[in-house]
Amino acid sequence: MSEPESRLVVIAGSGRSGTTFLAKLFDSSPEVLYRHEPDSVLRRPEIPFHPDAGDVEAHADAMRDYLGALMAANQARCAATTPTFPKSFRSPAGNWLHRALVYGSKLPPWGKDPALRVPDCLRMPPPVTVIKTVDSLCRLRLMARARPDARFLHIVRHPCAVAASVAEGHRLGLMKGGAFLDAVFAMPEAAGYPFDKADIAARSPAEQVAFKWMVQNDKTHAEMAGGDSYRLVSYERLCVTLRAELTALFAHAGVAGNPQTDRFLDRLEQTRSAGRRYFSVVRNPRSGLFKWRQRLPAGTVAAIEAMVQHSAVGRLCLAAAAEAERAVDASAGCS
Repeated sequence: MSEPESRLVVIAGSGRSGTTFLAKLFDSSPEVLYRHEPDSVLRRPEIPFHPDAGDVEAHADAMRDYLGALMAANQARCAATTPTFPKSFRSPAGNWLHRALVYGSKLPPWGKDPALRVPDCLRMPPPVTVIKTVDSLCRLRLMARARPDARFLHIVRHPCAVAASVAEGHRLGLMKGGAFLDAVFAMPEAAGYPFDKADIAARSPAEQVAFKWMVQNDKTHAEMAGGDSYRLVSYERLCVTLRAELTALFAHAGVAGNPQTDRFLDRLEQTRSAGRRYFSVVRNPRSGLFKWRQRLPAGTVAAIEAMVQHSAVGRLCLAAAAEAERAVDASAGCS
């Protein structure tokens, strides 16, 4: 698949910020071929994860090649996410076969094979390829230099919600690692806040996660804001005004509205629960949206919200989340 044959959309954000949910909304379109975190499978550590201006020019060609590889990555980890959706670029038989391969890839003994590939079963090039990433959030400027025709959706969620979800993932044994403060403080941008490494290291794990969230999201937004290819997305606003927000995001990305996506939105809105599994995307968007208030101590919430007042993205995110919370409360009061 050559680059001009498929438009590229990159969905990026910090872990537990709603990237997978937004990506699945896009995957519901018959036009979209979806790649789930292919940079976690095809790793190119020689391309900087936190590039500066000089790195952008030096690594543009390598990033262009890398993006081509990511768009073509059909390892099961990248190409076998559920639920599945029929695609216009597959024949009816191809759609049936692809669905069978996706669900079959999750069965023993194949489910544990990291090298397993799921053929795309294409009859024509897909109009749009969507790549979702949490590892390459700070690489967006480099990606934009390599592919000026691409579109970028940068999704942010209230940092307390992110911190609470990360903590829950650790408790369930589904997430590993910490805030990686050495790597965060190696970024020049970390020096732009009134916190040093000793201060952040002495804070709670939730506050450390919030600091990492702040530095990385601020860097990306500062580098990308103002460009026609870039859109900052509030997870909370998306969940509360789902259809209007998704219509605008589809238009930005050059994806047409379609009945298949409408049916998927109906399914989500008619679901009563917040999802039975930690990584579930089939859930009512509003259900449990602000459950983090019960999961984090009030003092931790106050400390995180005070911290991210030093952040441009933090202030925008807190305002959008507060607006969404008022809408949810008002809706609950009317029901």
